[in-house]
Amino acid sequence: MTDNEFREKMKELGWDGEYIDEIITDRNEAKAEGINIPYELHLFEAPVAKYKPE
Repeated sequence: MTDNEFREKMKELGWDGEYIDEIITDRNEAKAEGINIPYELHLFEAPVAKYKPE
């Protein structure tokens, strides 16, 4: 999965751009140190994505 694919999927799941950027930065820093963190670990719906106050 590319950074752009991850960004698009996370937005579909309700996450904001700042949080997505943090994940991408952390993942790329870990990758530079030889640690592979799959993007798929972060692909879940934001807890408040569907919350709509009445």
